Amino acid sequence: MQNIKELRNQLSRVMNEPVRPTVISKMQVSDSKTVQPAKKINTSSSTAANTVDNDLVWRDVAQIADVHSIISFSDLAGNITQVNENFVRLSKYSESELIGQPHSLLRSGFHPKSFFDRMWNTIVSGNNWKGTIKNKAKDGSHYWVKTLITPIKDNSGEIVSYASIRTDVTDLVEMKSQKQQLEHKANNIEILNRIYGISRQNKSLNDIVLEALGIIFSARGLGGLQSGGVYLADKGEKSLKLIANYNMEAIAAEEVRQICFEDCTYDQNSVDKTLVIPVNINENSGKCFAHSSQYGSINIPIMLGDELIGVLVAYLDDASMPNQYEEEFLTDFAHVLGVITGFKLREDELMLARQSAELAAKKAHEAMIEAQAAEQAKTNFLATMSHELRTPLNGITGMLYSIQQSPLNPEQLEDMQIAISSADLLVSLLSDVLDFSKLEYGAVTLEILPIDIRQLVKETLVPFRGAAQEKGLRLIYEHSEELPNILLGDPTRLKQIATNLVSNAIKFTESGVIHVSINYCEPPGNDKHDTKWAITRVTDTGIGIPLEAQERIFDRFSQADNSTTRQFGGTGLGLAICKQLVERMGGEIGITSEPGKGSCFWFKLPVIPAD
Repeated sequence: MQNIKELRNQLSRVMNEPVRPTVISKMQVSDSKTVQPAKKINTSSSTAANTVDNDLVWRDVAQIADVHSIISFSDLAGNITQVNENFVRLSKYSESELIGQPHSLLRSGFHPKSFFDRMWNTIVSGNNWKGTIKNKAKDGSHYWVKTLITPIKDNSGEIVSYASIRTDVTDLVEMKSQKQQLEHKANNIEILNRIYGISRQNKSLNDIVLEALGIIFSARGLGGLQSGGVYLADKGEKSLKLIANYNMEAIAAEEVRQICFEDCTYDQNSVDKTLVIPVNINENSGKCFAHSSQYGSINIPIMLGDELIGVLVAYLDDASMPNQYEEEFLTDFAHVLGVITGFKLREDELMLARQSAELAAKKAHEAMIEAQAAEQAKTNFLATMSHELRTPLNGITGMLYSIQQSPLNPEQLEDMQIAISSADLLVSLLSDVLDFSKLEYGAVTLEILPIDIRQLVKETLVPFRGAAQEKGLRLIYEHSEELPNILLGDPTRLKQIATNLVSNAIKFTESGVIHVSINYCEPPGNDKHDTKWAITRVTDTGIGIPLEAQERIFDRFSQADNSTTRQFGGTGLGLAICKQLVERMGGEIGITSEPGKGSCFWFKLPVIPAD
């Protein structure tokens, strides 16, 4: 080791108290020589002896420092003139690569220029400088050294060089950094949980975001970040809209309230989906995110899944760059903003959908009430008109029958028969309209009386025998002998149903057979009382009904097709009346038919024996 005397002088000046030499064990030094134990100073010896002993002690101290420390010397310009092996090992540069180079070769970029300016001003003024520096090795790795730099002066007091003694404290710094990171994370979690806990009830998205910004910018550790805003992307208008800001000047906030995509760094955010720091303000970025700061801003994307929905802008209030903690903190905050924004937007969508559904339901209910009122008014009108028309029509029919009994010539008698037939048809039509209106109005009351079902069917079929014979049709009736002789039911309504079905069968059949049968059948699937059921079938060999027409044949004012009404007449109410009467009795009605092969109308009713 060279310059031991210089180092000794340097150490003696910076030590706070005199070095008290102790017995030092043998150890390896940088030049592979064994250091001998220091001799104990004898205060009673001569001055020359003391000087020799002290020189030996300081030589040993210098050698020990060389083994355990990172030592370098530099000239007045700061260029390296000498290094020990520890310096070479830690920096990973060779000695030849270091000698003649400035110490700035090792700068990591972590410290600002002002840091080194203060250090240089201290040592050129003749004072010692102490501090911890982050350096960069040749391979790009970083290390931390606790550093003492002191000027070396000649006998006249002039500074001739600088000596640096360093200690590798990378492990300690990293441990401290990890501890700080854990503390930062814990602090982050606490603050972000407060944001997650913001109540969204009865608040707009703007209010929620503003409250979140207030929590963030009032948190400890954000340094130069004191104001900011949140922009949501409007893909339709290709712009960003400021929905909330914290501590921004009113004029600045108004100027950047809406920004086109091409006038800001939004494109970079949307492509990279990463934090952007446009510190060097250009013309475009100056139009948006840097109005309230001459130093720029941090722009962080707000994500909802993989979709970018906006940008968080934090303005820099001084010239210092944001540190890693601030960047991570704001990135986490932007993620939370994405979550709560997504929740609120979804809630708003659901609320809007619910309000729309409620409004539609209200309108539908009002329309239903209006329709029911209109239907009721129509039913009442039909009932009233049918009743009012039937009274004078019955009088007309009675008078026609009376006139028919008087002496008439053959021509007059024929005319009278046509008039009576037309009057009877009109009475029948009015009866159908009146019955249907009563059913719709709920004015029909069913009776429960003993019925001889066989006799009832015979009475129903007798009036149709003449019409069947005129068309050459056979009218056949059969029933199961297992059926009770007397049943309970409404004979008038049962006869009305049968009359409608048989009348239709004769009307739509030109040749063949009309077959009426009553038998036991399987109960419907919804019958849970083990009741016996009977099915009445009216089968014909008439024109048949297409499948698509069968679906509406029991609707009111409906027939198989428009031509049916013109060819066969009728109101289209008969089957609708039958359906309502059967269902009022707790039964079912239906049809099986095939065009050209006839039809079978059937209805099922529970059998209630009269005991």
